[in-house]
Amino acid sequence: MKKYNFVLAIAITGLLTSCGTPSAPVDPGEKLDVHEVKVDHYNISTCPYLTEDPRELTFEGKWSDYKSSTQFDFVYLNDEDELPYVTLDTYVSLLSKDFKDGTVATSKEEDKSSTFVVKKGDKQLLSIMFDCSNKKVTRSAGSVESEIKPAHNLKNSVNDYIKAEEGYIVGAELDFVYSWENTNFKTFTYNGHNYFPFSLLDLQISRETGRSFWYLGELKSIYEVADTKQYTNVALSIKNKEGIDTLRSVYSFANDMYLEKFGQQVESDYKIKQVVMPRYLASYSRDAFYYVMDNYYGLGETIGYKSIAAFLNNTKYADDMLNPDGRVRARAYSYATSILNDGHTGFTGSSCAGEGTALGISYVQTLSLDRAALQRMLKARRTAQLEKEGKTEKDVRYNSDGKVAYFSFDEFAAVNYDPTEGKPSDINDSDTYLYFLNKLKEIKAKGGVEKVVIDDTVNGGGYLGQLVKLLCLLSKDNSASIFFRSGENNAIGKMSAKVDVNLDGKIDEKDVTFGNDFIFYILTSSYSFSCGNAFPAYASNFGLAKVVGSKTGGGECIVGGSQLPYNSYVTYSSNYHLGFYNSEEKQFYGYEEGASPEISFYGNYYDVDEVAKSLK
Repeated sequence: MKKYNFVLAIAITGLLTSCGTPSAPVDPGEKLDVHEVKVDHYNISTCPYLTEDPRELTFEGKWSDYKSSTQFDFVYLNDEDELPYVTLDTYVSLLSKDFKDGTVATSKEEDKSSTFVVKKGDKQLLSIMFDCSNKKVTRSAGSVESEIKPAHNLKNSVNDYIKAEEGYIVGAELDFVYSWENTNFKTFTYNGHNYFPFSLLDLQISRETGRSFWYLGELKSIYEVADTKQYTNVALSIKNKEGIDTLRSVYSFANDMYLEKFGQQVESDYKIKQVVMPRYLASYSRDAFYYVMDNYYGLGETIGYKSIAAFLNNTKYADDMLNPDGRVRARAYSYATSILNDGHTGFTGSSCAGEGTALGISYVQTLSLDRAALQRMLKARRTAQLEKEGKTEKDVRYNSDGKVAYFSFDEFAAVNYDPTEGKPSDINDSDTYLYFLNKLKEIKAKGGVEKVVIDDTVNGGGYLGQLVKLLCLLSKDNSASIFFRSGENNAIGKMSAKVDVNLDGKIDEKDVTFGNDFIFYILTSSYSFSCGNAFPAYASNFGLAKVVGSKTGGGECIVGGSQLPYNSYVTYSSNYHLGFYNSEEKQFYGYEEGASPEISFYGNYYDVDEVAKSLK
């Protein structure tokens, strides 16, 4: 399930061998060969692009349109010019234009630590301290998500039609503590300032800001985006090293640059070059992967390991991640994440780093492949039933006596749109809340319906904010709550919400929901996953609906994602678990194992009359 605007800070095979954990980090006190460099910053986080942006990409942008007027101070060590080190103050300055007016990010530096601080006026919203002495990161409770300018200057409809209140109900005062002690990341003092590997700062702070960076040492440039697909989908006019203007994307430029810098001839019938990554870059990328997976994935609670390094200790994958051959590295990351097999975790390699195989560069778990096969089967069965009735999957259908209504939805989706141009015409079908609301209004207008079946059988998840809004619609009093627990510090949070039902822009007593009109049933299958799992679980726990069908496919964690060096990417189940908190028992109950039905049903999920006969 995707996190969106959830301001609690909160989208196997392999040869087993004995293999050591990472070597001890380099002593920060060693004599360092430091090279200073001025770096250009290009902020393309608001640049439109075709995949997600509803606006047609018709402008002819130039690189200079997104270039900061200031050059930024970076350093690198020895001959490792593709591995940047930076002070926290410099990193913060890269983000200076990403915050809304009135919100300011600063840094403060002490002997062995540097702290990222965000304030709105006199109120501190968030602090993150990077402590070199113990290799720990301490993050205060709080969030800056609502203070970041919208990505690509767009609005996302998950934020519409909802009024929400959030807060911690247990552990509000607890800090979050992370560690980079299982990595080879170096930190050092230079000219009286603390220097950090750029990725260490970026992996942590990008979780809060939604902005990521890609450094290209050969071009002495750093590129900032709000979505990593901008690196491949946006082509702008850029000067190459010879000063000639050419229309290129960052990714294509990096692809040629890495091939020229690290390419080697390979034995083949054809003369081809292959990128051979130096060990320091492969090690840096593995360190970034370890940092992400140590700190953000619920490793200990799920399979009993304290670190990803310990988890991979008895496999060959840790060594293979350092292989100069990108195909070997990609397989190692793929298999390592596949072992976790939680349905959310996966690795996407970087073709410009040679991380491609005959399978492509995106690697998914065996569980995901199995679930995809189940989805195809269920959709084929539904299509056959709909064709028999002359209906579509968007239609509301009714049983023979008209007392049971039935409709399907397959994801908790939202729509990006440009608020200056109004909402797109197709938003009623594309935004799950509006789609759901219109179906319930249609059923109510028909009259005579007593029971409503909501088909969740082919639902793979989506935006958490949309889930909350749907729970409100099922309620009697326009209210719903969800709970989450942080596996990082065991704090428990609650989000309560109301929705705008009559779409008048206000949330008041005129917004009447549907819990008094119908008895709701949610039809589930073993495919129902993530938000598709949490929705029936919450609805059952709060007495909003009965679950009918088979046990859901599980998945309770909010999805995280991190960009690794040279634009590879890892997604994972984060340490934020959705569930139900019993305040009397003071116990949190998660939904990872799936929601069991109150009414077992093994017939044709898509025959309304057959389903209606099973309802109690």
